[in-house]
Amino acid sequence: MKKIIVATGLLITALSTTCLIADDSKQLSTEIEATPSTIAMLDVRVGHIDVRPSKDNNIHVEVKIRESDEWFKDDIQKAELAIREKGDRILIEVGPDGKEYQEEWTVYLPAIKKLNLDVGVGEADIEDINTDMSVDVGVGSIKVSATQLNYSDVKAESGIGNTRISADTGKSFSERHLVGGTSFWEGSGQHSMSIDVGVGDASVKLK
Repeated sequence: MKKIIVATGLLITALSTTCLIADDSKQLSTEIEATPSTIAMLDVRVGHIDVRPSKDNNIHVEVKIRESDEWFKDDIQKAELAIREKGDRILIEVGPDGKEYQEEWTVYLPAIKKLNLDVGVGEADIEDINTDMSVDVGVGSIKVSATQLNYSDVKAESGIGNTRISADTGKSFSERHLVGGTSFWEGSGQHSMSIDVGVGDASVKLK
């Protein structure tokens, strides 16, 4: 059974805070204890997300909420962080369901088993997160910078847009079609990375 924790509650060890910083924005944050077997699932509907390494063993999430650009705007004061846990999986998103805001995420991840990131419309920037990774962006762009020694295979695909994987070693090749393409890279590490963009560009730099 799924356990749902909103704003203030316990999920493994989770502390959440909410701060209304201006009439048109709201700050949400939480800290969640993680383990090497944790699978972090981040769901961003509309906005931008930066993912960086954590300095401890916890997942730290900071989200700045703004009103959407839609004619009928949802009240940002109703925005909250929803955390759902099932086994080793932790899903983090902005609620309530059915509401849409402009979301500016900053997430700090420790060493975990896998990152699953889903962005509906927006941009993602992931740096130095060396774990199994699956990223889906509907409309927008994704940039990833990671250590090539940690990866065995990387795939970046775009339905309409460009893909690029740059690395000093390993095997890489690309396929192009009329409006999109796919890039592949093979190395000697242990992790896998899969990136899928519907409309937009995907860029991976392995250093």
